[in-house]
Amino acid sequence: MKKHLWSLLLIPFLLSGCNKKEPVPSEDSSEISESLEESDSKTESSEESSEVESESESESEQESESEEESESEQESESESESESESESESESESESGSDSEEPPVVDPQFYDYDGYYDGDLSWSDGEDLLNKLHAVISDGVTSLKYEGNWDVNQHADQDLYDHEMVNLLYSDESDLKTNTYSSGKGWQREHAFAASLMTGFTSGDAVKVGSGRATDFHNLFASSYSGNTSRGNKNFGVADVNAEDGSYQNRGSYSFDSKNFEPSDNDKGMVSRAIFYMTVMYNQNESVTAKTTLNYNDADKETYGHDSVTVSMPVTYKPLTLKEEYVPYSKVSYTNWYYKIDVYGKDENFQDVLVTDVHALVEQYGEGVEGYAAYSMDNCEFAFGNKSTLVNWGETFDVSLLEMQHNDYVYSVQGNRNPFIDFPELVDYVYGDKANTPGSLKDLNASYYLLEMDKEGVSHYAIEHAEREYFVGDTFDDDCFDIVAVKHDLSIQGNYASSFSYTFDDDDAQNGSASLEIPTPINTLKINVKVNAGSMNSCSYIHVLDTAAKGHEFNGYVSGSEIDLDGTKWTFTAKNSSFKFGNYANNFGLPFGTGTNPTNGLTIETVDSYHLNMIYAKISCASGKTINYHIYIGDTLLFDGSVTRPSGASGAEIVGGNFSAANGRIKIVIDGNDTTLGAVIIHTLAYNVA
Repeated sequence: MKKHLWSLLLIPFLLSGCNKKEPVPSEDSSEISESLEESDSKTESSEESSEVESESESESEQESESEEESESEQESESESESESESESESESESESGSDSEEPPVVDPQFYDYDGYYDGDLSWSDGEDLLNKLHAVISDGVTSLKYEGNWDVNQHADQDLYDHEMVNLLYSDESDLKTNTYSSGKGWQREHAFAASLMTGFTSGDAVKVGSGRATDFHNLFASSYSGNTSRGNKNFGVADVNAEDGSYQNRGSYSFDSKNFEPSDNDKGMVSRAIFYMTVMYNQNESVTAKTTLNYNDADKETYGHDSVTVSMPVTYKPLTLKEEYVPYSKVSYTNWYYKIDVYGKDENFQDVLVTDVHALVEQYGEGVEGYAAYSMDNCEFAFGNKSTLVNWGETFDVSLLEMQHNDYVYSVQGNRNPFIDFPELVDYVYGDKANTPGSLKDLNASYYLLEMDKEGVSHYAIEHAEREYFVGDTFDDDCFDIVAVKHDLSIQGNYASSFSYTFDDDDAQNGSASLEIPTPINTLKINVKVNAGSMNSCSYIHVLDTAAKGHEFNGYVSGSEIDLDGTKWTFTAKNSSFKFGNYANNFGLPFGTGTNPTNGLTIETVDSYHLNMIYAKISCASGKTINYHIYIGDTLLFDGSVTRPSGASGAEIVGGNFSAANGRIKIVIDGNDTTLGAVIIHTLAYNVA
């Protein structure tokens, strides 16, 4: 594996340097602190020795250059003395050198992943290895549904440093787990081995089968909508910047031409290893039942009263293979033709019955049917192209901790692993230069050790929960987010208390967002939040209502009378003047009315006029109910809408906003039929003097 993997894993430790902030003590902090101190000690030790190692490496490089010159001279002499020997044999002898010059042999670090692999697994050649791997990974698999199942990728592709986000294929940005695709927005799920290339059907139709290759989550990754759309069903490969048809496009995190789609270096290893897995897992025929939608022509639509009918038919998926040449997307298109079928007849009770043999129709016209997909199984190669490029990517780009997380989680729910992630060198034995070479798993390095997942202590910190929308004047501090300590095996060790604090200003509101960096003893956590222009907290006047039960403010209050709240005189007028106050709650406020003595509506108004540019109210209602609100300054309506309190809601809702400065009395009218069934709850009233 490449040396740069180790460098990347050490970066967070080295960047922390001598200015580390120790974690605030908590229930688990003693253990975390000890591991951090050990980490500091190791870092300092490695830094002290790095200069010596660097000098040694420099000397070694010089010796290597001399050895190469010497070997070249030996090779030349060998050729002149024995011209009958082949050039390859001469080069081999020259390159081998003496035993003393060979680097020391490092024993591979084998790990069987808690018994999943047989430690004695060995093979005679690549084909033998492929079949033996198939036997391992096809045993005990649980098929998962695709439709509506976002949960698997929400866990498998979880951002390592922000656990409320998912890492996206074909993107430099993560997205909220909850922002799943709908109506052209949100993240999608991408088949690395394109569904149409491995089934002959579009993704939408292929996943209707319900299980098998199209719903295997080792091949499904959270991805950006734009990248997924641009990729379509292209082979992965090197996009040709000089493509003759002018189709080349570079989108930053990916590029493509009319045939090849090239993801960024961050994704190349992951998608190639997913495809290798698919060719091993599905190296045999697979019988499934596909659902086919057949469209009527206009006359038959009227005759049968249906636009189309969906029927089931058995199909056989052939084994998946890799090819060196590009594998095209085979499509048989019937662009101006609707399939005329007499699918329905009438029984003796004049009920619709299926009478047509769909298989005979398919045999006559082919499986490509307008409205279904128009993809012919006969034209599907069940293969993926650009084999050499994929092998190169698998050998060049190391397994990442994110890729291992995907592998581990899919294993926990699907019951099998991707061996090319667990042992990256396997690709060379199945598809690379060692395809004719015998071997054993014990001779290979396990990613578990390469990624240092066996180490004790804290690997990094991650955001576990965070509020992500704020107003000017709001403060982002440790009450707004949780940070957890993540061990090297990705398990959670404990919490970390941060002293980070930031108050949002007008510049943040103008940008509409703010990017914040939260320092931890090991790594810096980045979070993007939305920032709105005005807020209740930015008002010059803010009053939180108190409760009659405490003997404050509204004790003995009569509907329509004046009350002084922090220097502003208000009136609270209920339609039902005999209403009763409910029980005060800190997060919801003071209820005007109860289920048995409702307000039937409430008008809140200032006695005096003010010159204002912001008005806010924090309001709620009885659980499961809805209230309407209308906010005025003078006779001018500024804001209106409704507030619904779902069952289990945690607090009141802020309504109102900022506006062009105006003069007048504040009036807030709350009405709606549901107010007769419970309370109007007021938590806070606020305004800003312009």
